[in-house]
Amino acid sequence: MNLKLWGHRSSAETDIPETQAVKPAEIKKSDSTDELAEFALNNLSGVLKDYGRQAFDTDIHDAAEITRQCDGWAMHLQYNAPRPETESSSLSNTDGKRDWGGMRMFFARQRSHEHNYVTRTITDLNQVLWTFVRGLKSSLIRDTESDRLMRDELVRLEETANTGTTEQLKKEALSVVIRLSRIIVERQQEQQQQTQALYKQIQDLGVQLEEAREQGQRDGLTSLYNRTALDNEIARAGDMLRIFNQPACLLLVDVDHFKDINDTYGHAVGDETLRKLADCMTMAFPRKTDFISRFGGDEFAVIMPDATLDDGRKVGERLLRGVRELSMNADNKIFGITVSIGLTEISTQETAQAWIQRTDRALYAAKNGGRDRVSEGRISMMSGGLAFNLETETIPENTHLRSA
Repeated sequence: MNLKLWGHRSSAETDIPETQAVKPAEIKKSDSTDELAEFALNNLSGVLKDYGRQAFDTDIHDAAEITRQCDGWAMHLQYNAPRPETESSSLSNTDGKRDWGGMRMFFARQRSHEHNYVTRTITDLNQVLWTFVRGLKSSLIRDTESDRLMRDELVRLEETANTGTTEQLKKEALSVVIRLSRIIVERQQEQQQQTQALYKQIQDLGVQLEEAREQGQRDGLTSLYNRTALDNEIARAGDMLRIFNQPACLLLVDVDHFKDINDTYGHAVGDETLRKLADCMTMAFPRKTDFISRFGGDEFAVIMPDATLDDGRKVGERLLRGVRELSMNADNKIFGITVSIGLTEISTQETAQAWIQRTDRALYAAKNGGRDRVSEGRISMMSGGLAFNLETETIPENTHLRSA
């Protein structure tokens, strides 16, 4: 993400560096089988990374999660690193083998999700547009019919004027005026009905497009906002600071020992844990202006507009207490969770990317400090530029960890 606090580019506009790969011309006939295998692994890993960088949000996965999984699979294939936690992984975590089947299944499923999403979106849009065009066509046909009736009346009046008596012309003229008046009234009524119908269709189209836009900004698992929506909100916070000097706080929330939950109880329990945490966060941040999103994986992000560090710390502490009260049930085994929180206030001295990175450092300070706490990341000015000053706030009551 290459954002500045007063404007940003979408992911589609972001420059994407080309993955470094060995050119075919560099392969020699004398290369050994191991060298050829390494060449194939390097290029396949590059393809996965490039695919991940150009990911987009669907109704099932957000772009950040797809990028993370693609990078994870690339590292697994190239360096035999641990596989990313996906439903496609087909081997155990300890066999030390490359999971080729899991990688292929992940890629096939992801492409299938993307194909279905794009096809469904285009089909829905075509249907809406076709309904609108059909209504407009029907309106034009009715107008044409009204024009034909008025032409027929005028032709009849013209024939009477050429061949009839004065008395016949007078009667016919009166009759034509009455019929034309009726046609005009009926046409006006039809046009009013058509206008109302078209207005209703345009309203429905607007609602459907807004719902599609809203759905595209929601995380499929938690129904919170996704990373794309977060990027837009961060840019908006920067605009409000620059124009109106309005402060804002950013909180990054991470589940402590979440990997242990997935490994011990399975990914279904892990997903349910994230859903319960999302509900808990919605309760902890009651202001309508507070923007709650899933940052990726087991990380969440909250933007609090018009809030200082003191405001953010109070709400962060309230979230810690609420999370400690959560109870998870896995096969009749009850366990609890805690979270660590990094907290910062927006500054005119840094870009949006730097703001996120500073908050991320505060989050890791909370992790390293023992977890289940809020850590603040402040900016202090020194000669030669910015200096990162970390102040850790630890909640005094009930500070023991309840690990999975």
